[in-house]
Amino acid sequence: TDYFTKRFGDWKTVRLGILFYIAGMVIFAFTDQVLVLYLAMIPYCLGGIVLPAIQSIFSARVEKSEQGEIQGILTSAASAAAIVGPPLLTSTFAYFTSDSSPFYFAGAAFILAAFLFVSAFS
Repeated sequence: TDYFTKRFGDWKTVRLGILFYIAGMVIFAFTDQVLVLYLAMIPYCLGGIVLPAIQSIFSARVEKSEQGEIQGILTSAASAAAIVGPPLLTSTFAYFTSDSSPFYFAGAAFILAAFLFVSAFS
């Protein structure tokens, strides 16, 4: 993360990380080749630069006495996403791989995740 934040700054690092996540998700959605899945893990994992950059942005905007509170808020938001995300994405996968789906698309959950990342971009 230090490399990216020193080179681009926190906000650009967040945007770059989101782009990495989107690229990984889109590749996951449309491939059926194991090697390509492994290669898609590279941009997806590089997306991990987002959280430290966001923490840096938030912690720079609050007083020293409020650091614990802001980190707790960020952790709570991450926990909420970890609660909502799995049921949302597994139900999307289940629907688009079921007989009642208008078309079969096992990668639909990854496209939904990429769309959610795109919505965070604005």
